[in-house]
Parts: sequence; C-alpha cells; structure tokens
Amino acid sequence: MSPSIISVVATISDVSADDVFARISDFASFGDHVTMVDYITVTDAPPVDAATYTRSSSWSTHFRGGLLQWIERDTVDITARTVTFEQSSGDLGSFDGRWSVRETADGTVEMAFDAAVDIGIPSMADMLNPVAAQELATGVRQIVDGVFGSKVVSVDTGAAVAGR
Repeated sequence: MSPSIISVVATISDVSADDVFARISDFASFGDHVTMVDYITVTDAPPVDAATYTRSSSWSTHFRGGLLQWIERDTVDITARTVTFEQSSGDLGSFDGRWSVRETADGTVEMAFDAAVDIGIPSMADMLNPVAAQELATGVRQIVDGVFGSKVVSVDTGAAVAGR
C-alpha cells in the first residue's frame, strides 16, 4: 500500500502572506492552538538574515489514545514561503510534505499543507494510513483555526483540493 495523501488548503483574509508564513512556520506555537499537540520542540535557530535554512523539529501528538512521536528535518524558504519536511526518525514509517503560503489575485492568502503519511505497518496499511491521514488533516485544520481565528475564510481538505 502506498502512503495516504493529506491536503489541506485554507483561505485567510486581512493578514499578509508574510505574516501567515511567519505564524504557520512557528511550529513550536502550535500546541497553544490545538489539544492534539502534546509538544513540538524546534532546534537549530535560523541564521541571521538567512532566506533559506534547515532546522529540526521534534513532535509529540495525541493519536487514538496514545502518543505519536517523530523528528523531522524542516527546510524553511522564507522567500518562497515554504517549509518542506521529512521525518528523520519516529513512530511513522514515513511522513513528508510541505507547508506553503501564497497571495491570491483577490487579496486573500492561501495556506496549503500537502503531505504523504505511511504508518509503517504493511499488514495494517490499508486500514491505518487513511486514519492517520484524517487525524493529521483534522489537526492541521485545528491549527489553522487556532492560529488565524476569524480571519479564516474557508478550509478545504482531501478530494476538494485535489485539482488545485
């Protein structure tokens, strides 16, 4: 079984694209906005005036009555407004993807989260990968709602964003 794909796209108003990116790339603050996050620790502070840098982040999230933990390598590109990540170790078989932010023609900002997750248990992949993907998509949606509140115009997940 191949990994399950997660897609979450949010439209945000009255916030600049740079501000949306600054907030969405501040992983350590996510626990302030969503109960499913146990903790997130970000190491490797960015170099002064760096447009692109790599950091490490350690995640612990509540998942189906237990904790799901992993460490990922994040490549932050401030100019492109993207954070590309790949799990380097942890409970999942694989987890990689990207957060991205862009201005739209109508003056709103689009924040997208696209990822692939494989729980790492081949005999249970058909059942568990979609569950993990759904839980992660729910968590991303909660993060967006928590970080941006009333500025969120819409949030679409899964098949609704496949053609974007």
